[in-house]
Amino acid sequence: MKKTVFAALCLLMLASLALSGCVGDKVPNEPVPIITDQPQASEELPDIKTVQVVWRGYRCIVPEGFITLLESSAAYQTRPRSEQESEGLDILSYYIPGQRGEDTIPDRDELSSYSKKEVSEDFSCYNAYIEDEKYYDCFAELYNEGGRRLVLWGMASTENGVRIFERIAALAAGSDIIAEPSEITDLEVTRLELPGAFIYGVEGIAYMQTDDADISLDPDDYELVGSSKDGITVYKHKTNRNIVLIDDPMLGKPIAAERTDFQY
Repeated sequence: MKKTVFAALCLLMLASLALSGCVGDKVPNEPVPIITDQPQASEELPDIKTVQVVWRGYRCIVPEGFITLLESSAAYQTRPRSEQESEGLDILSYYIPGQRGEDTIPDRDELSSYSKKEVSEDFSCYNAYIEDEKYYDCFAELYNEGGRRLVLWGMASTENGVRIFERIAALAAGSDIIAEPSEITDLEVTRLELPGAFIYGVEGIAYMQTDDADISLDPDDYELVGSSKDGITVYKHKTNRNIVLIDDPMLGKPIAAERTDFQY
């Protein structure tokens, strides 16, 4: 009986030692995941040298070595001097949405296909891979205040190009984006004289002079759009988007013009 009790006690002791890891090979502890509600730190954005260009009163930040591809009253676009210098970011463009039909921000339905990434406090970038064209489409709205909007758009051929775009957008968002909150200038305005009337092309939209007495000529009813190199100043009506006020030095006094489908 004593031997039976002693044997049982020995078995219990051996079992206890085995469980404590003192008998046999020691099994390494597996790492225990730490659960936290804190967001993970985002990947550090690449440090890239930039330069600042003032366009239409905005401070535009672009990679050093990029050259101007297009500069108009609607958009300022740059590209690298060569593919070797691009690091995957092939085109960078600042533009004012709505001035040209193709210059639009993706709508809500399209946004579902874009990846959203917060690159600084209260500021995000969006990007999507365009399978048919084999490139990344990136954009970020940098400024939207008092009716003035500025969007940064980029085309990248690699994921690193997307990261560089995010870096540029973050730098631009953190800067004083408005350099000169002054008049918008350099509008593309054309003039066509017809018998008894003028037609003006403003950024690709045609406006015909009107003598409608119900259309106001009071400057307080309009706000400045900009001026052309020829000195033609355009004002848009504050409530009627189809009406503009044209101040053309050739005429001597401002005239009202109404949007038309006329082609020329």
